[in-house]
Amino acid sequence: MATATDFLRVIANPKDANIDIVAVHGLNPTNSESHAEQTWTSHGSGKLWLRDFLPQQPALAKARVLLFGYNANVAFNTSTAGVSEQASNLLNRLDLKREGINDRPILFVCHSLGGIVVKQALVTAKLDDTYQAIRLATYGIVFFATPHQGGNHANLGDIAAKIAKRCLRNEDNSFMEALKKDSLFGEELIKSFRYQIEDFYVLSFVETRPYRKLGLIVDRKSATLGLSGKRETQVHLAADHDSICKFESPEGDDFEIVIGGIRKMVQNALSAERERKRMDDLSVPVASLTLKEPASRNYKLGISLSGAPQIDDDTFVGREQELAQLQEWLAPTPLKQNVVVVWGLGGMGKTQLSIHFAKQHHDQYSSIIWLNAKDENAIRAGLVALASRILGGTERQDLLKHLDEDQAIRFSRQWLSESDNKEWLVIFDNYDDPRIPGIKSTTGYDIRPFLPDRDQGSILITTRSSRLNFGGKKIWLRKIKDLQQSLAILANVSGRETQKGEYADADKLAKRLDGLPLALTTAGSYINQTADSFHNYLQMYEESWNDLAENSDELLEYENRTLYSTWNLSLKQIEAQEPEAVQMLRLMAYLDNHDLWYELFQKGAESMPTWLSNVVKSRPRFNKVMGKLQEYSLLEVEVDAQAGQYSLHPCVHDWTLECLNCELNNELFHLAETAALFSM
Repeated sequence: MATATDFLRVIANPKDANIDIVAVHGLNPTNSESHAEQTWTSHGSGKLWLRDFLPQQPALAKARVLLFGYNANVAFNTSTAGVSEQASNLLNRLDLKREGINDRPILFVCHSLGGIVVKQALVTAKLDDTYQAIRLATYGIVFFATPHQGGNHANLGDIAAKIAKRCLRNEDNSFMEALKKDSLFGEELIKSFRYQIEDFYVLSFVETRPYRKLGLIVDRKSATLGLSGKRETQVHLAADHDSICKFESPEGDDFEIVIGGIRKMVQNALSAERERKRMDDLSVPVASLTLKEPASRNYKLGISLSGAPQIDDDTFVGREQELAQLQEWLAPTPLKQNVVVVWGLGGMGKTQLSIHFAKQHHDQYSSIIWLNAKDENAIRAGLVALASRILGGTERQDLLKHLDEDQAIRFSRQWLSESDNKEWLVIFDNYDDPRIPGIKSTTGYDIRPFLPDRDQGSILITTRSSRLNFGGKKIWLRKIKDLQQSLAILANVSGRETQKGEYADADKLAKRLDGLPLALTTAGSYINQTADSFHNYLQMYEESWNDLAENSDELLEYENRTLYSTWNLSLKQIEAQEPEAVQMLRLMAYLDNHDLWYELFQKGAESMPTWLSNVVKSRPRFNKVMGKLQEYSLLEVEVDAQAGQYSLHPCVHDWTLECLNCELNNELFHLAETAALFSM
């Protein structure tokens, strides 16, 4: 049953309030019904500064001030249980007062042992979801001479008993003994609050004058939390334990110090709340979002290719046309977003092109961000890392500790959507398994939820899928046609200049690998590691492709992939979507890699297996199956040939024959033989 000492009373209530200041008194040994008011009221002028002075400050005129009253004797005489009960009482009453305004920041102002009640309330709020909104809205706590730990010459229990003595003429021995037991400062509360104290900003006022014959009640060591950095401000006042939170007039020196500290905390809390509203997420603690001004936000992160494959600029050659296109199409523009999709066969050098472009033109962008988009987990991790990069070394770096993965991702996307942040470049690399409408996929995902909301900045996406379309420009990255550039890759990666006697062998090898950067880099790396010759490598390639591919080193610049593994990724995706396309690929391994067309497979239909008959039953069905292989660049339409003719890159053809058909498949071999006979 509530008594006159149990209440949460509003003592200042502006119509357009924007912050709640909640005052909590300490010990009340005489059980005075007016103790809640007397704690903050001057003995001389009779002014309650939270009601009479604070609202007159221009910066604090919109603060709603609430006074919490409770039976402090019961709370502290029954130790831990009593403190917990009053902490819950405070939360319950405050929750009712804040119905419909959960986003309004909170500032607690505590005197003496009232700080213990507030600390317990915040611990309880963390454990009980009912009061989660209160904890998250709490920006800071102002402690007036609250004992947090033992002082220089006394433990916490002794300090509590000393506080009681200042109010009692005749000591209540049972009450004093209860306080001296120290249990209300139980290790559990101290430990629990320690784990979340960094969630709040703290202003600690320390008494410096003795209280009558008792001396200092709570010394500096006991009255401060010792938090790092800007989390705690410690201020010494020319006052004793009783007068530290009482002020005669708004012109007094101590009042100016106190009100100045509170004013700064309120201003920061309101700035933080604006930031939280911008993020549109009330699950972020308001105290984690303190900002100075929007202009102080860092939009210039420079270039960071952390996590990207290691690219040696000496091994990158050619691609002048593609680089010029990227420069033109991705140049920062203030009025729209630029999107370019680079697609092509795995191993064609899409990642290398994007990284080389980023290095070459880094001075054109305020920030360059590389994200691995191979799957949803990878892209999420990249956006979380971006949040860390944005906040690191700033006044907001404490925010990182309070953001879960989804919040960090949302933060990064919103940073990219800031109206003043338009000159960035984001590279989404290896988006090889997109979720495309009408295409079934068990592993594919949609990248759009990870893109910025605002139509600004520049986006470069690399993929193996030709179906990917974001309404921007597209570049089909194809083989290197200039033989001299292929020879340059071989020479640069192998680390050896082509000697006169080796030129013919190097030339043959470059032609055999037909301008595929991954194959050329693999060859050069193998020769560099083994000191073998171009001639011997070509001979091993022709005679034992599988052994050579399996035993080649993984290449850092191709994400530790090899010729043997790089196309297996595409094959798995094709098999999940169109299993008969894989069968067609295996069949074509036994044919020449050029001049593959519908009639070649359609003739002799009466002797075909069911799967092939289904593929060639109509030209549209045939084109759909072949189109799936073409979508991942494992198959190409021959540009200079008759319409409807396809070809396989020589290296893909070798891989198909040696890896997919590692053992002779008699059925497929005879089907290929029959097709070849019918074509004559």
